[in-house]
Amino acid sequence: MLHPYIVVGAFQWSDAPGANTVRVYGRFRGEPALLTTLSREGRPSVYPLAPAPGGAPQFLAAWEDAASGQGTRALRLDLVRHDGDGVRVVWSTAELFPGGLIARSYAARESELRVRYELRYPGWTPGCAIQTEAEDVFRLSPQTGVFVRTGTAHHDAWHRELHATSARLFGALAAGDRAALARLVPDGALRRRLPAGLAPEPACDAPEGGPVPRAVSVAATAGRVPWTLVFGRAADGWHLTHAAPVLE
Repeated sequence: MLHPYIVVGAFQWSDAPGANTVRVYGRFRGEPALLTTLSREGRPSVYPLAPAPGGAPQFLAAWEDAASGQGTRALRLDLVRHDGDGVRVVWSTAELFPGGLIARSYAARESELRVRYELRYPGWTPGCAIQTEAEDVFRLSPQTGVFVRTGTAHHDAWHRELHATSARLFGALAAGDRAALARLVPDGALRRRLPAGLAPEPACDAPEGGPVPRAVSVAATAGRVPWTLVFGRAADGWHLTHAAPVLE
């Protein structure tokens, strides 16, 4: 990547920690010099961006780990700006996602950044295929020159909504909250069959019927007995429509 003031290169030598770098060259006291070396985990890439207010050149450094079986990967993005005789990181996803960013995709343009990534919520299970993901849109602020989140969209949002409903169901059973159970389980006979100790089981769900399923089977347990719960989608949200022990 070239600029009248700096030259930036991404170097991948091996998968060993610290072996891959982004190096920034420019002028130091009037002479060509290595201004800084950035070293992170993952494969590095660099993307040119619009200059910061005042004209300082800046670029995006991306660090990607190997893809998982689900097509996601650990990702870190750093906005790096030329500053005096050196450069500095002025924005990073490490600050926005302190627990780590697991991304499905990202795209950087001159002044815009899009990142689609995994969410963590009650009912999310590692390795399952269809779960809610978020996609953030960031744009460079004309005042500061750093990225500002301007919008968020959700993919497969139904999955998080479903598990918010199932969490309310398990909580209502444990508390003996009959009013809440009546809202979540309209069938009175089904409500009476549900054990108070019913609890979620970490397993992939089984959706039925299109991109936004009309019914989803969810795993649960009561004591050591596995159960299958079937939630149906209605105009006012999800309701439990069937439940039975798996070994029945």
